Amino acid sequence: MGRRRRRVLQARRLLARAPGRIREGARRIHGPNPAADEPREGFLRQRPLATADRRPPGSHVHFDGDLSGRRHLRHPQTQPKAGPDPDGIPGRSRGQPLPVAPGARALERVNAPRPARQALGTENRPMNAASTVCFLALCAAAVAQDQVLFNGTDLTGWDGAPGWWRVEDGALTSESTVEKPCKQCNYLIWKGGQPADFELSADFKLSADANSGIQIRSESRPNWDTCGYQADMTGDGKLVGFVYHHKRGLIAGRGEKVTIAPDGTKEVQKLGDPEKLLESFKKGDWNTYRIVCRGPEIALYVNGTLMCQFADRDAKTAASSGIVALQMHPGPPMKVQFRNLVLKELEPMRESKR
Repeated sequence: MGRRRRRVLQARRLLARAPGRIREGARRIHGPNPAADEPREGFLRQRPLATADRRPPGSHVHFDGDLSGRRHLRHPQTQPKAGPDPDGIPGRSRGQPLPVAPGARALERVNAPRPARQALGTENRPMNAASTVCFLALCAAAVAQDQVLFNGTDLTGWDGAPGWWRVEDGALTSESTVEKPCKQCNYLIWKGGQPADFELSADFKLSADANSGIQIRSESRPNWDTCGYQADMTGDGKLVGFVYHHKRGLIAGRGEKVTIAPDGTKEVQKLGDPEKLLESFKKGDWNTYRIVCRGPEIALYVNGTLMCQFADRDAKTAASSGIVALQMHPGPPMKVQFRNLVLKELEPMRESKR
């Protein structure tokens, strides 16, 4: 058995005996407590360690060197019998004492009184630096949680044109009709900030003639208008998975990997077949957009399928942060709905220097 495996098993046995040591310490300080010693239903019954008041005078405990989990109690008046030991350790007869496991020494330190622990050097020992780093990393991970942008009941945290946005069936909803046509774009703007590097997921549902989008890294304009990057979408699916910009038009199509160089040069590479990718989209049903913005790069996923990638490295046109908003587009009667909007901020991208 390897040394590491042996140490793991020893540590497990020590942890399993911890409840017994705690009860034993309580007995020494406060006296016996019969009610506390009764095994309770549903709890694992732990056998406390053998102590001087539980052993015959002169007896002593050998910790198991064979990692079997058993302790061997030897009475001074009991003569060991000859023959092979049932533990199966080669070359050792039944009467020979078992070697003391390293865990026994650690247990002696734990059970030692305070002055003895100070002498052993185990009192007030500073925390290991690696343990401190791991602890702080866990705390940071616990603090960094996903941010829910929509509470599912009202427009709290959002700002939109009066009379155009409401909550219907747990979804942010905007609808135009023949009697109430939409004559110009208006947006429902999230008031929670202007994220830079993030991952945004949102469920969306569109009527057949609907045209809408999710604004990212955009700027706010008067009368609930915006300008900037948009994860485009239409009810027929034609513009699903496209990156649109108000000033620059469609800048990345479904199935494309587009890079805008620092000098403004545009490079287009094929990422996949647009029609094949569109099969992931469900017309007239709920779909999920996942938008990943990190550094100069933007990636669009629909129902888990990568639709397009876009990298804007031109400092004159690129935006590194901005508002999040939902679009209501002018045109024929349409209905757009959004729900389950969740934002997770990401660590900034560190690009290698060339």
